[in-house]
This record gives sequence, C-alpha cells and structure tokens, in this order.
Amino acid sequence: MDMRIITILFLAVCSVSFAEVYKCKLNGDLIFSDQLCGQGAEKVEIKVYQPKIEDVDRQRRTTKHYTEESQYDEWDALIAKSDTLNTKISQLEKQRDAELQVLNEKYYEYSETLIATSEHDLFQRIDDVKTDYQRKINRVKTEIGENEVRMFNLKSLIDAQKQ
Repeated sequence: MDMRIITILFLAVCSVSFAEVYKCKLNGDLIFSDQLCGQGAEKVEIKVYQPKIEDVDRQRRTTKHYTEESQYDEWDALIAKSDTLNTKISQLEKQRDAELQVLNEKYYEYSETLIATSEHDLFQRIDDVKTDYQRKINRVKTEIGENEVRMFNLKSLIDAQKQ
C-alpha cells in the first residue's frame, strides 16, 4: 500500500477521533450531528480501533500477494488473447485463399492474357475479396499491437514492483 494512502487514512482516523458527535431526536427522527441538535442531545462516544503494526504489515503483504497474482493472471490472459488473435489471422488467410481459389478457377489464361469466363465482374470480385480480407486482417493486427502494448506496460509494472 502506498505511504500516501496510509497517511491519508491515519489523518482521517485522527480527525474523526477528535470530532464530537451528538445524537438527538428531532421531529421524531433520530439524527446524528457534529453540533448540539436539541435539548436532549447526547454526546456519542466514538471508539477508534488502532490496528497493531503487525496486522497492518500482514494486510500489506496479503494485498501485495493478491495484486501480484492478479497481474500474473492478466499476463496469462493477454498471452491467450495474442494466441487467439494470431489463430484468427491464420483462419482469415485460409478463408481468403479458399475464396480466391474458387474465383481463380473461373478464368483461364490465353497468350499471357487473363480471360474470364461468363462472369464479367470476376476480376473485380477477386480484388474485392483480397481487399476485404486484408482489411479484416489489418484490424486483427491492430488488436495484436494493442495487446502487445498492454503486455509491455504490465511487464514494466511487474518488473518495477520486483525492485
């Protein structure tokens, strides 16, 4: 736990422990106030528990342990996501190649010139398939890049905590 948080908590506990609190009945409702709130106001004694330093240290170690475990779980999830995204790229490439294979079988070459069969827009469809799949692959590559940035940042955080 950050020393600033501990300091803030300490100051909050100290400020609460010195404040006076009163309990009153006002219009039939029970209310609490930091000022006298009527003739029948009762001062409420607030007991503040000050934990032992050993308890604070134990809690700090426990929190650190769970934080580290959480970071390693996140690391594992990021690796799994990278694997999934790379598999997705392979699947997209196979799908693209299969679609192109079907389309490529619909034309033939004659004297170094490509000639389509009865489908007048065949070459445009081939270009569209290539463009569409390239766009999909680029989106997945962008996700991979973002995932790698998260992995780098997480690794930097883990390394910094080890020091």
